Amino acid sequence: MIDQTLQYLLTFCLAILFTSIGISRQTIIPNLLAGISWFLVSLATLAFGADGNLTVAMSWLIAGIGILFILNAIRLIIEMLTGKRISEM
Repeated sequence: MIDQTLQYLLTFCLAILFTSIGISRQTIIPNLLAGISWFLVSLATLAFGADGNLTVAMSWLIAGIGILFILNAIRLIIEMLTGKRISEM
C-alpha cells in the first residue's frame, strides 16, 4: 500500500521531470504538465504540513512556480498561433 509520503514524493518527482522536459524542449504540453504538477505539489504541501506560516509560504512559492509554467505555455501557444516569436518583437 502506498502511503501519503510516497504519493507526495511521486508527485514532486513528476513535477521535476515535467519541469526539466518543459525547460529543455520549450513545448506546450510539458509546460502545462509541469504547471499542473507544481499546483498539485502546492496543494499537497498545504494539506500535509502543519498550520504554520512556513507551510503556507512554501505552498504559495510552489504555486508561483506552477503559474510561471502555465504562463510560459500560454506564451508558446500565442507564438504558435501568430507565427512570430514574442522575443523578436
